[in-house]
Amino acid sequence: MASIAQTLKCKVPDIRYVAVNSGGKITEMEQFTPSHNPQATDLMEELLVNPTVLEITTRRGNLDLDGVHFVVIRYGAQYQAIFRYGDGHVSVGIDLDKDPIDTVKAIQKALGEEKISDNPNSSGSTSGEPEPLHPGNTLHGSRTKIHNLIERLSTALCRSLSGELKLYWR
Repeated sequence: MASIAQTLKCKVPDIRYVAVNSGGKITEMEQFTPSHNPQATDLMEELLVNPTVLEITTRRGNLDLDGVHFVVIRYGAQYQAIFRYGDGHVSVGIDLDKDPIDTVKAIQKALGEEKISDNPNSSGSTSGEPEPLHPGNTLHGSRTKIHNLIERLSTALCRSLSGELKLYWR
């Protein structure tokens, strides 16, 4: 069976890069064209940035916008498209001279899903998952929640980098 990265590259040849995060672990990371940055920054992006971006945009989308289907980030050197997939995400690098929305549609088709993201909080689970926000909820305490999230991300990042980097929050 072909990897997700190879499947996407065969069906959407214009992509630069594919990474798959499954359950918080990188299961695939494949660069198809020369990278703009070191692999270590890609790793941190897949472990910290992209899951966080998906989480916060999904929470906003779930308020009253029918969730999030995908996220496209326009960096200076490329686009990055992120899709919720299984228990993680798929991240795809796209050259700036390509139409990111057309490429996203081709990726969605290649992955075989019309709507890649579902509401991960819709089950009402009390398994320690963050409580979903709903219209009418008060945002009292949001600053504390954000501070706690940043502290957890900082701790994870510091552990990942053997304590070489520290983040501070006020």
